Amino acid sequence: MKNPFRFTILIALLLNLSACGSSQEVTDPISVIESYEAAWNAKDLDAVMEHFTDDAVETNGAGTFTGRDEIRGVYEKFNDIFSMDCQNYKVKGNSVTYDCVMTVYETGGLFGERYETVFEGGKIKSNIMIGTFAPDIPISETAAPIVLATPTPLAETLHVIMEDDMARDGMDAILYLLKHPNVEVEAITVAATGEAHCESGVKHALGLVALNKSTGIPVACGRETPLSGDHAFPSPWRENADNLYGLNLPEGGSASPLTAPELIASTIRESTQKITIVATGPLTNIAEALTAHPDIVENIRRIYIMGGAVEVNGNVGFSGVGIQNQVAEWNIYVDPRAANLVFNSGAPITLVPLDATNDVPATTRYYKTLEAHRSTAEAGFVYDLMDANLGMIQSGGTYFWDELAAAIATDESLATFKMFELQVVEEEGPESGYTKPTAGGAKIRVAVSANAERFEETFLNVLNIP
Repeated sequence: MKNPFRFTILIALLLNLSACGSSQEVTDPISVIESYEAAWNAKDLDAVMEHFTDDAVETNGAGTFTGRDEIRGVYEKFNDIFSMDCQNYKVKGNSVTYDCVMTVYETGGLFGERYETVFEGGKIKSNIMIGTFAPDIPISETAAPIVLATPTPLAETLHVIMEDDMARDGMDAILYLLKHPNVEVEAITVAATGEAHCESGVKHALGLVALNKSTGIPVACGRETPLSGDHAFPSPWRENADNLYGLNLPEGGSASPLTAPELIASTIRESTQKITIVATGPLTNIAEALTAHPDIVENIRRIYIMGGAVEVNGNVGFSGVGIQNQVAEWNIYVDPRAANLVFNSGAPITLVPLDATNDVPATTRYYKTLEAHRSTAEAGFVYDLMDANLGMIQSGGTYFWDELAAAIATDESLATFKMFELQVVEEEGPESGYTKPTAGGAKIRVAVSANAERFEETFLNVLNIP
């Protein structure tokens, strides 16, 4: 599997830990860091957190986390992932810089990051990651930090179930994952409560697998109605997806005899590696799988979900279909009950909502770039999909929604993140389907922005891998 989580986050955690102080002025900051390194390695999160100021701030490659509650929410997801070993301390006034090598418990993999921690009143006031280094090279005081904008690719392999509704952006995302050198797609499941219906969606998925010349990837479909309510994508959108936007794919193989929830559950249960789920449609199938087989959560590495709108407007009410709703995003709106079930399943979740995807519009500029630089069948089909939807692209109404979620699953440095407590509004009304920040809601890691330039480069480069 790949780095269990973007190492920048993990590391950030570490640093924060290491830079804790007592309730009095710090007279020996190195001993404080060593003490809290020991607390982290002992998995004593209470001992770690009590030494932060209430308004402590941590900044790392994944974003900025403010206050004890937000920092703890992140730490809780990673305290059992890795141990840390820090050295090369440099003390200057009330701050300390140092290097930490982290060892991932499950794989034995190493990663290294450099931090600067500032104390106030004997407690950690801020913790900032200022660089990274290759952990297989002995760290030294002269080791040059690696610029975060160009991180070293993760070395491990992600084992992925791709759950998608077979619209334009989702098919792009599938091809990206099929081409990625550090991804093994273990199964594809069709979210038939989304845009394509079962029969056509399965056919499209099998065709994408054939285009990629992959073998042995099972494809299955689930129910076509949401778990509750009657929300649905507009019929013209579904017809376009069913008809593959007038395009053609190679003839694929046969579908799995299992339903999508059954395939999800069996793939996770039988895998010797933890499974990553990339979900880029309504969450109906995943909710059914987790409800029927709650034990599979233990073998889920993380679920990346394209859906929701947290601190920005939704897109349901702006779709020209007469729905009075300014806060919901389509994937969550179609089956809000399923979203709540998944959010509260206990699985680690990263949400990629409109907050982040609004940063990556599909533009005519990128369309022309792809036209000039498409060297594989996969890149060619992504271009064809853009060409078939060029009118929407030119109108400014199309984004790389699902593509960004898939890319973030393979490289979390493409986005910045914040922790939220979220509840999905299930009741009918103008907030139905809203991923609403709510005290006591499910703790969800949310991508709040994305680096468009790096995403565009990454997406095209992966598609063009021979």
